[in-house]
Amino acid sequence: MLVIRRHEGQTVLVGDDVEILIIECGGRRVKLGFRAPRQVAVTRGEVKLTREQNLAASQPVSPAALREVGRRLPALGAGGRKAPGAAEIAGLATAPADPWAVPAPGSSSGALDPKPVVAAAQAAAPRHGISPPGVGKP
Repeated sequence: MLVIRRHEGQTVLVGDDVEILIIECGGRRVKLGFRAPRQVAVTRGEVKLTREQNLAASQPVSPAALREVGRRLPALGAGGRKAPGAAEIAGLATAPADPWAVPAPGSSSGALDPKPVVAAAQAAAPRHGISPPGVGKP
């Protein structure tokens, strides 16, 4: 690696076609200008690295690689709780749309009765200073 010192207004030549101009030096930053033919790509190093990482991350993952990741995952979830199994995950698809509603007692039709949850939320709201959507503070 060639290391040289330059002052504002001075240039560095790279080959016959590329000229780097030192425009401004101040504090901890240097402003550079580049003169190069259109066919010569001039890119910041971090932009090139990000592009390469994005391209690598966008590649399809084989089923075998996914199985390997699943095999290496710990059996416990966050906070030491048991990670949900397939049955629990499948049950999420049938969860009620309203998270504050609970099935009405004795209901076989699956009708939802939000009153018990709303009442509990109203009772807890003054203690915690929060309330669920649609529940005003008393």
